[in-house]
Amino acid sequence: MNIMKRFFIFAVLIFVSAILVNAQSRSQEKQIERIAAKIADTDDLGRLDQRLIRGSLKIVIEYDAGEPLPDVRRFRSFKAAERWLKSRERDGFPIRMFCELEGCREGRCDFDIVGGMSHNRLYTKKILYGYRKKRPYIKAIYFLAG
Repeated sequence: MNIMKRFFIFAVLIFVSAILVNAQSRSQEKQIERIAAKIADTDDLGRLDQRLIRGSLKIVIEYDAGEPLPDVRRFRSFKAAERWLKSRERDGFPIRMFCELEGCREGRCDFDIVGGMSHNRLYTKKILYGYRKKRPYIKAIYFLAG
């Protein structure tokens, strides 16, 4: 009887801890989805400098097949990344297009390019993120050049 009682208590503890971990991960998922949506919807990344970067932020601009290798740069802040993106513009092009967030999972937020791609546009493709001390941070932002 004593063994059954211990087994029951152990099973209850495992069940309760699984529920708490699942609830915590859902709230963290929602938090990173809000951050990713904010990144994708802004036309000035410099507004986002608020402890969302640990170390450096990688910006990658990928091109269609037959184009040169992707442009990859690392920055210490969103503001520096924004300056670099602005320096690449000529007469206001390429225009950044903000795609619909498909969802975030396992350190990656994917975006859906709705309606095809147009010339002279930068589409948000994906955002890579991580957690440090239970706080999300952004590792990389990938753009797709149209």
